[in-house]
Amino acid sequence: NVRIAHLTCRPDPVNMAVFMVPGDGKTRVVLKWGDVPMNLDVYVLPRGVTDLEGSFASWLTVAGGQPQTWNANEDPYAWYQERVLMSTSGQFSARVSLDRNDAIHGTRDALLGQAVNGPETVTFEQLLPGSYEVYVNANPPDESRGARNATQVFGSRFDVEVYLGDGVSSTRQVDTAVVSAAGAIWTYIGQIRVYLRTENGCRGVSRMQSPIGGVQFCYEWVRFNSQTAYPLEGVGIIKALVLSVVPSA
Repeated sequence: NVRIAHLTCRPDPVNMAVFMVPGDGKTRVVLKWGDVPMNLDVYVLPRGVTDLEGSFASWLTVAGGQPQTWNANEDPYAWYQERVLMSTSGQFSARVSLDRNDAIHGTRDALLGQAVNGPETVTFEQLLPGSYEVYVNANPPDESRGARNATQVFGSRFDVEVYLGDGVSSTRQVDTAVVSAAGAIWTYIGQIRVYLRTENGCRGVSRMQSPIGGVQFCYEWVRFNSQTAYPLEGVGIIKALVLSVVPSA
């Protein structure tokens, strides 16, 4: 939820974008950046996701159609053109949704007269086992070139905040990836790994019973924070740092 606050003070007014994370048990990724470039975009690529029977999950749009991608024959991913991915297995309805897209950083608001830069946010619900890779792209000004041939690059530092939820009512921040990638086009921020909880529990200290059919899952955030080539057709896995684990529904 984003609110714009306009404070009148001297000598100049101050504008602030305030982002509030609700305690609703959902998992979120929040992208924040400055004036340059005008537009950055979050991409979420589900990889190796399976249903509860172990078969590869099928991802659809809200309308039940095939998700749109930059290029043909790519696996589905959530981005500003295809904001919601859904996959159903039994009582679970996994959902990855880009809730807020911001493409006007550094531009002045006609009413306030100053630039007010808001975040982009992605919400994850009832995730099925597998990995959900998070990328940030410097959106090309000339979109006819496509993401693969983009020439726009990162122009300033940006931050990616990660909040893991327990699927019920608790959400906590587990990481802030601070990225300085001047000259790059794509950055691989990290991935949310989801797996069934075993009798030995999750790899962290927090535990919670899932309210859906008694099935318990673990959510694990793994930060990569590395520049990468065009990632939507697959990238090599590099050594990562496991930062936090929390179980979730």
